[in-house]
Amino acid sequence: YDVGEAARVREKYGNVDVLIKAAQANETNDCKILIADGEDINTKAITASLNFMTPLTVAAEIGSVEVCRFLVSQPGCDINMCGFSNRSPLLFSAWNGHQNIVEILLAQPTIAASLEKSDDDGNTPLAKANSAEIKILIQDKINHPGNQLSMSRVAYQNFRQPGNLPIHSAISAGCNIEVIKMLLNNEVNCDVAMEKNDNGD
Repeated sequence: YDVGEAARVREKYGNVDVLIKAAQANETNDCKILIADGEDINTKAITASLNFMTPLTVAAEIGSVEVCRFLVSQPGCDINMCGFSNRSPLLFSAWNGHQNIVEILLAQPTIAASLEKSDDDGNTPLAKANSAEIKILIQDKINHPGNQLSMSRVAYQNFRQPGNLPIHSAISAGCNIEVIKMLLNNEVNCDVAMEKNDNGD
């Protein structure tokens, strides 16, 4: 990397909480430069307006898929480190409906610590999941914590087809019995048809 370029990037973000601000701005290349220049990937914000967030919690909250994918690929990235109100990246992404980021996080081998972790107000990723799809993904991972996502991407795309009801889609995609029971018990809305999400989240 270029030392002069790193100095320019730092100045761009005011030389304080630079990696967090770069993640918040969805600037993956700036994140790469700053990490190469020695920024701590797990740093917590000291700026009051950033609410003790980390680069990954910020990216997960706002839906920066590329930044999240880059950060979790870096050595030493703690995917379970919490930000504001003791909220994990998984909770932020599930709560805000960023399904692609939820999938990225669930595929990480150390995600088990966040699956049922609550924030300071008692909110968990499963309880605050913004959609039936996200809720099912998290429940499936809780039931099978040692596995990668048990529904393949191809099967899951079929699960999300327009007009499908969650219960029908879950059966078609081969979901486990616990997921089916969850749907039947109305833990997610069985009466609302899936709407295809064109932005991929």
